[in-house]
Amino acid sequence: MEKSLRETIIETADRLFYQHGIHAVGINRLIEESGVSKDSFYRNFRSKESLIEAYVRARHEAAMQNFFKVVALHNTPRDQISAIFSDLADRVQRHGFRGCAFIMMLAEYSDVPSLATLAREHKEKLRTEIEAICSRFSDRSAHTARILCVLYEGFLSRSTVTRTPDDRKALLETVESIIRN
Repeated sequence: MEKSLRETIIETADRLFYQHGIHAVGINRLIEESGVSKDSFYRNFRSKESLIEAYVRARHEAAMQNFFKVVALHNTPRDQISAIFSDLADRVQRHGFRGCAFIMMLAEYSDVPSLATLAREHKEKLRTEIEAICSRFSDRSAHTARILCVLYEGFLSRSTVTRTPDDRKALLETVESIIRN
C-alpha cells in the first residue's frame, strides 16, 4: 500500500530529526526531502511542533511494536525480559545509533509540556509492560521493573558515548542476575 503524504513527512522527519537534531532541521528541508509541496505539508501539520508531536507518537508506536514482537518470540517471562535487553544491546550497535530519541527530543524541547508528556508516557508505558512481565515471576514486580528500567535507560545513555562488547556482556549478565534471583 502506498504511503500517505503525512506518513512520508513523518518518516522524513524521523530520519532527519534523529540524525541531525530537531532544532537543526527546518521546515523547508523537511518539505524538500519529503518531496511534498509547502501546501501539502501545512495541510497535514499546522506547525513544526505538531509535526514533532506526530514524530514522537510514531517513534513510540514503532518502539512498542518492536517491544511486543520481541516479547512474542519467547514463552517464559524471564526469557522475554532477557530478549528485551538482548534486543536493546543489538539496537545500540546499529549504524547511526545516536541515543534515545525521546531523551534527545527532551534535551531540545523540555519546555514544551505536550512533548515532555509524550516522552514521559513512552517511558511509563515501557515500565508498565516490563512490570507486567515481571509480575509473572516476581513477588516484587514493581521494584524489579523499576530496577530493570533504570538499567535499560542507563545502558541507552552509556551507549551514546561508548559501545563495547564488555558493556553488552555486563548488561546481559546483570539482567540475568536480577531475573533469576
